[in-house]
Amino acid sequence: MALLKQAGKSNIEARKLVKQAIAFDRLLSEKTQVDQSKITAESETAAGRYNPESMETVHNYAKEFDFKELIEKLVGPTNKAVNVEDKTYFKQVNDVINSKQLANMKAWMMISMLVDQSDFLGEQNRQAASAFKNVASGLTQIESKEKNAYTQLEYTFGHILGDYYGKKYFGEAAKKDVEHMAKKIINVYKTRLKNNTWLSENTKAMAIKKLDNMRLMIGYPEDYPDLYRQYQFDSKASFFENNDNYRKLSNKKTFEEFNQPNQREHWQMSANAVNAYNDPNTNSIVFPAAIFQSPLYDKTKTVSQNYGAIGAIIGHEISHSFDINGMKYDEKGNLHDWWTKEDLKHYKKKTQAMIDQWDGLKADGGKVDGKLTLAENIADNGGVMASLEALKTEKNPNYKEFFESWVSIWRQKATKEQSKSSIQSDVHAPYELRANIPARNFQEFYDAFGVKKGDSMYLKPEKRLTLW
Repeated sequence: MALLKQAGKSNIEARKLVKQAIAFDRLLSEKTQVDQSKITAESETAAGRYNPESMETVHNYAKEFDFKELIEKLVGPTNKAVNVEDKTYFKQVNDVINSKQLANMKAWMMISMLVDQSDFLGEQNRQAASAFKNVASGLTQIESKEKNAYTQLEYTFGHILGDYYGKKYFGEAAKKDVEHMAKKIINVYKTRLKNNTWLSENTKAMAIKKLDNMRLMIGYPEDYPDLYRQYQFDSKASFFENNDNYRKLSNKKTFEEFNQPNQREHWQMSANAVNAYNDPNTNSIVFPAAIFQSPLYDKTKTVSQNYGAIGAIIGHEISHSFDINGMKYDEKGNLHDWWTKEDLKHYKKKTQAMIDQWDGLKADGGKVDGKLTLAENIADNGGVMASLEALKTEKNPNYKEFFESWVSIWRQKATKEQSKSSIQSDVHAPYELRANIPARNFQEFYDAFGVKKGDSMYLKPEKRLTLW
């Protein structure tokens, strides 16, 4: 209501718009509701959502909306197939996009836009939208003006901040140390694959080829995105107008990439992000400079401690290349099936065991969905496995330090509302479980802490899992 009033709407108009928006939101929720009984681990992967259809078929889905015109305005005339990820929704699209729903849709879009753009529409709007968002998250404080200004700067010009951070705080010695660890962990994977007893020789060769071609990106990029050079700041325009111009240019460049080869040197995150990722489309693993700080990495800590933290994260990202999604991509980042039917059968048996190990585990907010979190659980398990094996090649490995370091990286605070929302929709399991469950699969954990039968962390040997 407050946002609509700031936008010049009367009380009566605002109430009507909210009522219309809620009605449309409910309709949209109903038509995009997923039948949980039909979800499988594979159906949620990129391959499972790959449903190419002709432009004509897509155009004919809607009676009162021209999808073909929209697509061609965005990418130009094309005879390429269109990937329809959610066929169930598109078969019902006429229930959502029609003249009878137009007023409700407009109200929904207006309110969505006001909330989304509130940071650029003055302090009163920002405060009102933040209070609204806090209801869902359970937070009580509103971000300060100064912190919000930094947030917007980071969102828009993150790579400039990242370049500064990387050059100031990430040294060449740290980069070499991490590269050494990463190469060792990749070699662990190669050895495990070569010695694997259930993969065919052809699939082994393809998996090793993928590792050989994996691009390792550590620290920060050598150059800024072209977008920064092309953007022109207008000193006479408002904060909203300048941001809108930036968004338009960013979207334009995104659509210009249609039908172009993947850019393997592209960084999706800036160097000041405490994160890492695996890009299956380019067969790359990326570690921004800011992740290399305590508790994840500290050059003053022991080798065992660093392997237990950043080493396991490196192993985690490598493991994503062979999770239920990454396994569908080849060494060039192309989506194509390179597994034999027999290998796939063995793989599914193992991943089902992983689902069973996690499914139904209790945490704050509810119970874990083993299917939803499978890819990340595979990566956590593989990350600990590979880093632990790599540590064994170093002098005087200390497994107690390794696992204590592993646990330390999953400490967090969250509201009850955040925990409940995460366990329902996040592909990552709750942090306390990510700390404990993977560790239970490795004998070194039992040896280091004297865990024995009857202890709460004990898992029978026949129940312990590794994928590779």
